[in-house]
Amino acid sequence: QGFAQADPAGESYYDSFIAAGFPAKWWDGWMLQMLDDTAGLSRVKRVTCLKKGVLGLMTFYTSHELEAAIVKAQDPATRSDTTSAFAWDEGWAFYYGNDPAGAFSAWEAAWKRDGDFPNGANISELIVTQFNKGLKAVRSDTYDLDAAKAARDDIYRMWVVAYLRASLKYLELAEKNYDEKAHAEGYAYFLPIIGLVHAKSPEASNKMQEALDITKTSIAPGTYCAAKAVVEAAYPAMGLSCESVGAFKDAAITSCPCTGSKGNLTEGVGPVAAVSGTATDVTCVPTTTGAPQETPATSGAPAGSAVAAGGLGARA
Repeated sequence: QGFAQADPAGESYYDSFIAAGFPAKWWDGWMLQMLDDTAGLSRVKRVTCLKKGVLGLMTFYTSHELEAAIVKAQDPATRSDTTSAFAWDEGWAFYYGNDPAGAFSAWEAAWKRDGDFPNGANISELIVTQFNKGLKAVRSDTYDLDAAKAARDDIYRMWVVAYLRASLKYLELAEKNYDEKAHAEGYAYFLPIIGLVHAKSPEASNKMQEALDITKTSIAPGTYCAAKAVVEAAYPAMGLSCESVGAFKDAAITSCPCTGSKGNLTEGVGPVAAVSGTATDVTCVPTTTGAPQETPATSGAPAGSAVAAGGLGARA
């Protein structure tokens, strides 16, 4: 719950949600509504929202670590592997998780959508190169503030692609043959990018929120194509294209294909040396006294390790 109650005002990702009308610490209130059954939703919708919402929450906290790393790197006293680079690397750890293959993580959600949209950008691989680029940029020997900010922004843009693919996929499925679980998945997958989309196109953000309104009990015919058209019109503003997002390979509604915009996302850099930190992690391993067990650790997972250790290969 501590993650959900964080209020990192001044960070671009978080601030985009505040600008879109969300209250401070909104993840906490949203999750409590789902847990306490005060949202007036069915159990299927609440459980599905919570499962996918956790991925959104981890995405949010990943953004906090990236933003914190950039701030720390601007001060020569905290521009080091043990501080700025460590923070950036923690961001990767939150995004990829502790499973060697990235199972059940926000990264895995992007990997799955790559399979659903095979003619679009391969986000699960491209995003690793941007994490590497940012890590390199916040280290003392290779410090580059502009490169760090560019990597952060490219990561956010790739999140938009991954979560937009998911929200459009499940909106389409829910319209074609209404199903509460599909509806809830589309709704919950759009949550982590509402602020980012709103910052570039309030109309697109509002249209998708209206289309996926979780209180609906059906999706009216034409909703998917209408929402998709507004979103696609905003692709240039978001730095996206029909080519980068791609098309759902199992589309049930084929009357509104994306046409016109071209251009793809940029690649960062290859694997980089692992971060060597000196922090102490508090683990959840129980002891005989019931107290948390502290273990010295390097940071959660080097940004380059997903490739170097075979993580991506294991899931591909």
